[in-house]
Amino acid sequence: MQMQTRTEQRQRGQSLEMLCRRLPPFPPLANQLIELFSSADACIHQAEMLIRSDGVFSGELLRLANSAEFSTREPFDEVAPAILFLGFERVRSVIRRVTYARLMKDEAQHPFSVEIHRANVASAFICERLFKAYGKPGDTDGFCPYSLGLYLKIGASALLRAFPREFPRFLYSHLESEAELLRQEAERFGHHHIALSEFLVKQWGFPEGFHSLVAGHGRVPKVESPLSAAGAAALAWRLAGSLGFTFLKGLKFAEYEELRALLPGAPRVPLPRAAEEWRAAITEHLESLKVGR
Repeated sequence: MQMQTRTEQRQRGQSLEMLCRRLPPFPPLANQLIELFSSADACIHQAEMLIRSDGVFSGELLRLANSAEFSTREPFDEVAPAILFLGFERVRSVIRRVTYARLMKDEAQHPFSVEIHRANVASAFICERLFKAYGKPGDTDGFCPYSLGLYLKIGASALLRAFPREFPRFLYSHLESEAELLRQEAERFGHHHIALSEFLVKQWGFPEGFHSLVAGHGRVPKVESPLSAAGAAALAWRLAGSLGFTFLKGLKFAEYEELRALLPGAPRVPLPRAAEEWRAAITEHLESLKVGR
């Protein structure tokens, strides 16, 4: 027991970099592709060759291009036409989503990682739906709201790796507020999960705007019309928590109806209204991705 305590004391003194090294590294190919697609004059032939070298990336890209969302033409069976059809922003999103899934697959050795994974996917789903309904198209600085929702709390996975017993126990303790959660995390583990999330997305080369949204999503959301990406992110994880999709078990979330009342006006596209409708839609999405309990 004493040896375990000494180990945890040493871990608390670790830097952000040392804690984040416990997660699998962001794949070099993913970084290379994101950098390539960040250029307006990206070479499509080079991009095609890189994507085709990875069966998961190419398969997910073709799956998206052939999905019901874009079922307006003949199916795609080649990578290059799919890239041109989807556009660089959506392709970058595919790369980040596939990479996130790989990171969480490697993380699945701990049972509590499934709780984190479910919460992240639920936040991503809600963030995307909110921004489609209330956001301003093109106001996301080159990344999609779904990707943003996935990575908001990726730092929790690093804390789970460093403190596989103590971190889950802490998350079940009663916490009065989000600020108290972050303060106690920093005291017990050296850093709170949002600081780790921000460090990771910087280290992985995500856009600067992405960094700031991850860093600020724990603050009380400023809701306005059109809904900003920051507002969508801050509302998404709170709505997910109010609906029961959270790993922050000891934190009391605002009631669903209270959060829904913050939404600005009438949505451009239909959204679930009742909490039960949201839960059903999120559960269906989780099941479609085979995200287990």
